[in-house]
Amino acid sequence: MTERVETVSILPSVQLGPRDVIINKSDTGFGFNVRGQVSAGGQLKAINGVLYPPLQHVSAVMVGGAADIAGVKKGDRILAVNGVSVEGAEHRHVVDLIKEGGPKLTLTLISVTRQVHERLEPTDDSALADGGFYDYSEIRLINITIPEFEWVVTPGEKFVVFKIYHDDQFICSRRYSEFEQLHHALKAEFRDYGFPKFPGKWPFQMSPAMLDQRRAGLENYLRKVISVKVIGAYSAMREFVALEQSSSVDDNSQLKPKPTVTTEPESLKEPPADISVRVSSDDKSITITLLTHLPENPKLSLKCDRSDTISELQLKACNALKLPVELVSDVGVYFTTDSFYTKIPLSTPLSSILDRKVQLSLRKFTFNRTYEAGLTEKTPSFASLVYHQAVADIKSGIISIEDENHRTELQSLVKSKKIPETLSLLHSLQSFNIVTFPHCMSSVQKDNPLKLAITDEFVKLHVCDSDGNNLDISSVDCAWNTINSWNFDAEQIACFSFEFTRANGKSKTVKLYSDYGTYMRDAFDKVFQERKQVVSC
Repeated sequence: MTERVETVSILPSVQLGPRDVIINKSDTGFGFNVRGQVSAGGQLKAINGVLYPPLQHVSAVMVGGAADIAGVKKGDRILAVNGVSVEGAEHRHVVDLIKEGGPKLTLTLISVTRQVHERLEPTDDSALADGGFYDYSEIRLINITIPEFEWVVTPGEKFVVFKIYHDDQFICSRRYSEFEQLHHALKAEFRDYGFPKFPGKWPFQMSPAMLDQRRAGLENYLRKVISVKVIGAYSAMREFVALEQSSSVDDNSQLKPKPTVTTEPESLKEPPADISVRVSSDDKSITITLLTHLPENPKLSLKCDRSDTISELQLKACNALKLPVELVSDVGVYFTTDSFYTKIPLSTPLSSILDRKVQLSLRKFTFNRTYEAGLTEKTPSFASLVYHQAVADIKSGIISIEDENHRTELQSLVKSKKIPETLSLLHSLQSFNIVTFPHCMSSVQKDNPLKLAITDEFVKLHVCDSDGNNLDISSVDCAWNTINSWNFDAEQIACFSFEFTRANGKSKTVKLYSDYGTYMRDAFDKVFQERKQVVSC
């Protein structure tokens, strides 16, 4: 045990000195969360008049759970697990000791007041890790499948449902939005569970192949989460799959089908006022509204034929904003999902976005700062587009300026509306023109998702948790001159891959199972085009 150094602080409201509690594991595990530093060691701090190294602590206690019954309190500091000292230990070591101890757990704890707990709690969550109180080790084999999907036509809309079967017997149909609601409910309840990849949103019309890919993804997700006993027994899960339990939830419980609950189709609800697409009265053309961030033309309305594609829409937008036709490939039409701007492929027909509740934006599509600087110097209209987009992105947090001096200088330049000077400063920052894609699973990290970030110098791969927060693990930087090839598999909507040469001279292929694969491919294409342009100049 670590040597104690006494101090004069006395906290009479707290039981002084360590105490042992014995927790007997229940159906829901031990019933508490463990939170604390990721790495071992650290500075000594006073707790109840005694100096301790950093301690893992109880961050949550399940009401009525095993730990609650044993007398464990939120904020309790953990000194030992089953007699093994964990003072100054890393989070993983403490969690492993708890898991390896069997159904009976003895903790040596010390309680603290709320004020002391708040003082000891680090403000930087990146230095912390969490362990949960649910037991996910018990797995049940439940034969849940989604072998097919079908279109449903109502007087108000046409939509797809995915048909769920149990033991080859149909039980219910669910829409994608209902799967999404279930996923959010499960993540809120089982915060420490490593959920499998959930198929992402796609707001435009999907081909049969894309729908089948979504079906397979939803089936894989549902089969994995429902097989975990504690998740399968959760009320939201059982309501979703329309299953009843005859008595208690155990390995022999009988699953019985219930009638499907029909919900109001989303598209029958009142659409938002600021929608991007309007159908003209002649029924042969449509009007598309694009956000631009330009003060003189914040909403650009363009009349298009139903047969037009995004490519034709971009050309019309460039003409309307007096952008040279040769810059049409340096802009793109985007939509947003979860605050991420996604570029729509040029071949996408405008008819596919009819009746879709998305807001479209016209934004730059450039990565290389030297290349972009050359365009803004020669073309004031493009400089204005880039400038006002950058100002909006800084305000919304999409662009992060870490250096205080740079932030102060930018604020002064923007206040004075000095467009060339502002762009010159931005083009000097390595943090400018970075696109970081939402996290996804990959072929190189089995336990954690990855985030792909594209800069004008590197392709970066960040290891993150299930919520997309970067973990304290070194990222991988692949210089563009090490990238050998890249590919997007049109048959596999969620599969983008690239090959690069490692420092040892060997090639490595990375596969990313992302719903943004087409955007990744287009971004790689554009980066290499810009690099060639810069070299040739």
